[in-house]
Order: sequence, then structure tokens, then C-alpha cells
Amino acid sequence: MEINIIKSSKTEIEFEILDKNPTLPEMIVHYLNQRDDVDFAAYNWEHPMISFPKIVLRTSADEKASTALYETIEKIRKDLGSLKDSIKKVE
Repeated sequence: MEINIIKSSKTEIEFEILDKNPTLPEMIVHYLNQRDDVDFAAYNWEHPMISFPKIVLRTSADEKASTALYETIEKIRKDLGSLKDSIKKVE
């Protein structure tokens, strides 16, 4: 999946996910907002026909935004893997 970085600094990242599905940005923001080192995380989608979902992340001064984002995506991957394993047991 591709992204377009709009803004990047130590404590802030703003980027677009170049996909027209709202599920992933919603999940990323949900997980980010569970972290103590995240001051603000939200996504905006101006219009599905002409734009892509945009995520804004701001972290506290002592946490790099890129690290928080990476760790959050890894947590999502781990949780989805656990869900996948649980579903396999049902089959």
C-alpha cells in the first residue's frame, strides 16, 4: 500500500493513504489514540471521489512520531494475526 507524506517532523506526521477504503485509517487512528505518548491522532477524508484519507499524528516531545506510527502498525499486525489464528481454530 502506498502513502503520500504531506508533512513530517520529529513529533508530527501527516500523510495520505492512497487507497479509498476508510477501514485502515480508522483502525490506525484508533490504535494510535490508545498510546500514552500520542497527543493527537485523527483522520480526515474530504471527499471519497476526489481525495484520499489523510492521517495526522502528533506525539509528545520525547517520542518520535515515526516510531509511534511504526510500533502501532506492528501492534495492529500482531492483533490481526491473533484474530486470524482464532478464526482458523473455528474451521
